[in-house]
Amino acid sequence: KADRGVLYLLYLCEVNGVSLEQYRPFLWGVCALEHYKARQDLGLLLWKQPGPQEVLDLVDRQLLQVSSHRFPLEAELEPIDPFAVVESQQVTAANQRQDTLYDPSFFLPMLSHLLDSGNYVDCRKFVNVGCLGYLFASLCSKSSHVRMAGCHTLSRFSTHLDGASFREKAQIVMVFDALKNSLVGTSERLPSLFASFLPTVAHIFMHPEHHLYRAIAYHLASRATLDLADIPLYRTFLLSSGDQHHQERAWILRILVEGLRCAEDYPIFRKRRALSHVMSLYHLSSTTKEVRVSLSSEV
Repeated sequence: KADRGVLYLLYLCEVNGVSLEQYRPFLWGVCALEHYKARQDLGLLLWKQPGPQEVLDLVDRQLLQVSSHRFPLEAELEPIDPFAVVESQQVTAANQRQDTLYDPSFFLPMLSHLLDSGNYVDCRKFVNVGCLGYLFASLCSKSSHVRMAGCHTLSRFSTHLDGASFREKAQIVMVFDALKNSLVGTSERLPSLFASFLPTVAHIFMHPEHHLYRAIAYHLASRATLDLADIPLYRTFLLSSGDQHHQERAWILRILVEGLRCAEDYPIFRKRRALSHVMSLYHLSSTTKEVRVSLSSEV
């Protein structure tokens, strides 16, 4: 709540004409104290302005992964006053859940600033940290402003990606192009399951040794677009009988569990009869104990 209060104060400064450009990119935590203390002690001539790499070093990768998979769908791009009186208990509960995630009203503008054309950004590190996955997840937001901010920042990243060179670039471009070819407009909302699927795919493509790498790469390479009205790899993994069918089934189940978050997400599940299929797995002899526990506690 305190962090959101600081963000709201920064927002009030900017909307009232106070320029904070000289302090960008914003840092946080102990690193911020050290940098701004050095600025005061050394003066502007000797002080080194922090760059995108320093900001990416501050990002908690695990927290960012959770923030992508559980992207706050109701969050708006404009910061809100966390100390204002909230009448709705439902809104209060939503804010409490959001307090444990990276706030889109801070994180999306920050990423957009980092990806300014005048900055050098290590694209491989950007993807490895999970920032690309977070941008993918922002397209599942219910707020059109958040989705458009996500599209804008993805466009900026695409410019940097064109000039980048790293081992996994071709696979990341493949995901990027499949998504771009699937979107009708910058305000189109993706179903929530893609907030889990796309960040996970981006992570797997950065780790070629992952046991699902080949299956996912083949799936995306065999089509130019993503079917946004269907569950990707649903039958392939759920009904798999290969050597890795336990891992494949567990993976698609997690995508399903994380992907049903609001009423708008249900039509895809109904189309595939996913819920009845998933529940029928419980009684199969080939279903592992771990999957049964997951089905009982989450599905």
